[in-house]
Amino acid sequence: MSLADDEPRVWAREHRRMMKFAGLAGVRPLATSLIFVVAVIAAYLDQAYVAVGAVLVGIATIMWAWRPALRLAPAHSDHRLVAVTGSAAGTFLIPRMLLITVGFAGVSGQVPVEYMVTGLLLVVAVALELSLRSIAERIVPMAANLPGFTYYPQLFYSPSLVALVWLGAGCVHAASMYRPDFLSGSLVLAIISVTLTAVLLVQAASLVLQRNREIPNLRRALEEYSPVVLFHWEAPPETTYQVGMWLPYVEKLGVPFAVLLRSPANFLEVAALTDRPIIFRERLSELDTVIVPSLRAVLYCNTATVNNHVVRYTHLKHIQLNHGDSDKAPSYNPAFKMFTRNFVAGQAAVDRFTEHGIATPPDFFRIVGRPQITTIAVGARAEGAQRTVLYAPTWQGFYSDANYSSLPLGLDIVRFFAERGVRVVFRAHPYSQLHPRYAQYRTAIIDFLRQHSAQSGVKHVWGDEAELVPLAQVFNRVDALISDVSSVAADFLYSEKPLAMVRMSNADAFSAQTSLARCAYVLPGREMVVDPKTRTAALEVLFDQLFTHDPLAAARVAMKRHYLGDIPDDAREQFFVETLRDEVLNPVRS
Repeated sequence: MSLADDEPRVWAREHRRMMKFAGLAGVRPLATSLIFVVAVIAAYLDQAYVAVGAVLVGIATIMWAWRPALRLAPAHSDHRLVAVTGSAAGTFLIPRMLLITVGFAGVSGQVPVEYMVTGLLLVVAVALELSLRSIAERIVPMAANLPGFTYYPQLFYSPSLVALVWLGAGCVHAASMYRPDFLSGSLVLAIISVTLTAVLLVQAASLVLQRNREIPNLRRALEEYSPVVLFHWEAPPETTYQVGMWLPYVEKLGVPFAVLLRSPANFLEVAALTDRPIIFRERLSELDTVIVPSLRAVLYCNTATVNNHVVRYTHLKHIQLNHGDSDKAPSYNPAFKMFTRNFVAGQAAVDRFTEHGIATPPDFFRIVGRPQITTIAVGARAEGAQRTVLYAPTWQGFYSDANYSSLPLGLDIVRFFAERGVRVVFRAHPYSQLHPRYAQYRTAIIDFLRQHSAQSGVKHVWGDEAELVPLAQVFNRVDALISDVSSVAADFLYSEKPLAMVRMSNADAFSAQTSLARCAYVLPGREMVVDPKTRTAALEVLFDQLFTHDPLAAARVAMKRHYLGDIPDDAREQFFVETLRDEVLNPVRS
């Protein structure tokens, strides 16, 4: 698909869930199908109890097969229930149809009209559910906090409720071939199921039509608001730290701005962060609505593919803020050149492009520092306090060449320091849970810290207590950091406290690509994975370097200006805001 195609960026969430569930189930559908075959045969042989038992076992097997999906579903109980029972969006369509099949399997001779009507109604209910899914996917918000315009549609639609009504009707229908007195109940449930789904379908369709009628009003409201800046952002759910770290400074520009989002999940999350206008536009063709004459610049804070959709407006200035500074390959991606300006923390970011042969225009970079680091305290914690180390591994990346994560070694690292009386603060990257194996690494570390805390009395820190508080606050509570190639390591430089990096590549490549390693203690992670003796010896040396000798203290002080900008510490915030204001209000380069 080309960037100009007017198609949704990704499959809808319901589609993704179905694919994930299917992958997690593996070969289990085969076993489930065999169980239902047994049920059908037993029904034909008039073995009612065997048939019903087989159906129950089949349903239990389906639920067990998709049990891992509970970890993929949002924490909201309604969504967790949907993950098990199936939703009105068509998930678990096969077992639903099998219920109908089993219901007909044992019927012979004269079939009551009610029985046939019930079966047909259940089939119609499934068809209506699929239509409801397609329409409900388009019931999404358009704007919030925009003066004169708010479109936040409300559909009284609980997928789990509809699914449970349907499953109840299907089960009673299947049982009614053995208990004729169930027949009237199954017919009533089938009618309720069809009626409920049809009502929701009509309501959903009316909301979509209303949404289409409101689009011209959105344009008028934006023109009246006259934003000077758009902040464009798209990312996986639960990663609002990327945009959240910049919103307070954009607020200080003193000009009207709005946040442009590209997925419903992003809309709901950012709505909780700011009272500034937020706009949701998913498709490429929908963007013209928000590019109003008052706009001067668009801000970005990541390298999402859909950034391409907005940089095509060449009369605007496009400014990449990034969401951290690191030596990772994505930090010097040639795709950055599509932006008008690249705001970077320090000279180290500029040098990366040169060192990797990526030519840029002379005015492409603006060194603006990292205003977020001003709340980081400089120097060691008070003597006498318990030694505390922060282990903050990065995530595994979308591609193998961008995988710098030390999480496969995380449990060994954490165990080593915990068993030597060191308090461990574990802060995993939010994206670590995108990959099942790395999610397991994270869980194993948390389980160990929980158990060790209970046994030793040392109050280790993990989960929300470590991950939902500002990173600067975490830095101020620890004596040292163990990380890998990530922006966390660069920001920690500001504290001047001991820093260690886990090298997951070979030594030559790591030294050539990671300038920060010149002032950090390096753990040979690649060798530690395969050799327990190397692992223990390297950790022993690191323990001494972090808490006793620290020979790289002076090197860190010299390096921090190179990475974080040679800007007076008491002027970092003001310097960033003034630089951004200058870029926003000045004309686009020729």
